[in-house]
Amino acid sequence: GGVGGLLMQRTVSDGKLRRPAYDGNGNITAWALKGSGGTANPNMEQLRTEYDAFGNIVVSEGILNSEFGFSTKIRDPYTGLSYYGYRYYDPVTGRWPSRDPIGERGGVNLYGFVQNDGVNWADYLGLKIKRKCDFTIAVGHGAEPPDDDGPANNYVDSVLRGAECGDRVGAVSCYNGHINDAIPEDKRLPNIPERRKGKGDPHDGMFRFSDLIEAGIKAVEAAEKQAPEDCKDPETCCSKIEIDVNCLPGGRDDVNRWLTGQHGNFGDELVKRGKALCNYSNTYNCKSGKWSGKLIGEQLSGK
Repeated sequence: GGVGGLLMQRTVSDGKLRRPAYDGNGNITAWALKGSGGTANPNMEQLRTEYDAFGNIVVSEGILNSEFGFSTKIRDPYTGLSYYGYRYYDPVTGRWPSRDPIGERGGVNLYGFVQNDGVNWADYLGLKIKRKCDFTIAVGHGAEPPDDDGPANNYVDSVLRGAECGDRVGAVSCYNGHINDAIPEDKRLPNIPERRKGKGDPHDGMFRFSDLIEAGIKAVEAAEKQAPEDCKDPETCCSKIEIDVNCLPGGRDDVNRWLTGQHGNFGDELVKRGKALCNYSNTYNCKSGKWSGKLIGEQLSGK
């Protein structure tokens, strides 16, 4: 099996079956001899191993010539390297001796191991870690090129600077066609309604508020459809995908000002839809295929 997938091992020297125990990252930390009934026998020896964050053995109790250990990977007894399927890993340096075969899709550091965070992450095949990915939707005022100095423009730029494998971002704003076009395709949230030059007067009160809210809701629906698709990708970095909406302060398209009535009364229904949009946060679990909360359509319909 993969990380944490080994069920038992029979040792050739004594012909006995032993069952492994794991920590949260799938490292084998103990072996227990199995009794005749198939369960661990507490009266027989226990074999225990502890590792540091990068796979070096720091505690070893008992004797067992098993090649399986850190991340449930086969460890070469002569070199100390662990085999992950696509490349070998060196726990002494905490790095891969060879380049990442999928290139920068696994991160810009082609030799780095789980972003130097072996406590919280595991690498299954020597390609990339599985992590919680972020889909971020920025809703607010956007500036027209060549100015590009609106809240939406600046926020998207800041998200991109910190984006990692599997993250996506998109803007819902005036001129968002220009903003989203500049986002690399693998980081861009697709199918966001485009308002390249705005419609009518760019700041036309009720029309602007309604249009921005409805475009934002459609953007969330597009992100909800994209999350399962990204999870199905065999090269995905994501174990979960969290969708968050950030209604940005500043500029005339400040949704929060409209929601608090600072620009007039736009009706209870529109305010309700705006609050559902700005408060939206939901996480899709790639393994279970389930969402942590209600989809935006369910929230708006009261289901």
